Amino acid sequence: MPDKKLGRQTLCFPSRPKLLNWATVTGPREGEGPYGDYYDMVNPDPLLGQETWEKAEQRLMQYSMELALEKEKWLPEDLDFFLGGDLMNQIISANFSARELGVPFLGLYGACSTLAEAMTIASVLLDGGYAKKV
Repeated sequence: MPDKKLGRQTLCFPSRPKLLNWATVTGPREGEGPYGDYYDMVNPDPLLGQETWEKAEQRLMQYSMELALEKEKWLPEDLDFFLGGDLMNQIISANFSARELGVPFLGLYGACSTLAEAMTIASVLLDGGYAKKV
């Protein structure tokens, strides 16, 4: 097997994992901003019909996952893993989103680096043959 680690910090992915799709969901203030036209869904209610900001954040994450799946015509059960994190206590938004979708969940605690951490771990899972869709 070829060495997939180049140096101390660089990983090589011979299978070339790809980002196939994504979705962005936001509230009204972001929708009114300069990037408003680039969001997939702008909800006019900042609480998305929820009682708290925490529950609204969970809905934003869940809606973005559902929309990304819909774009590819995938079902939640088509995913091998859901990688996610947030800045709430015990990454509760990501945890509850994964629970609602019924997808195996790997919770990430990277704060600002969560996206990069998720992309790296997803690539390792895909390239290693441990998953087909993450």
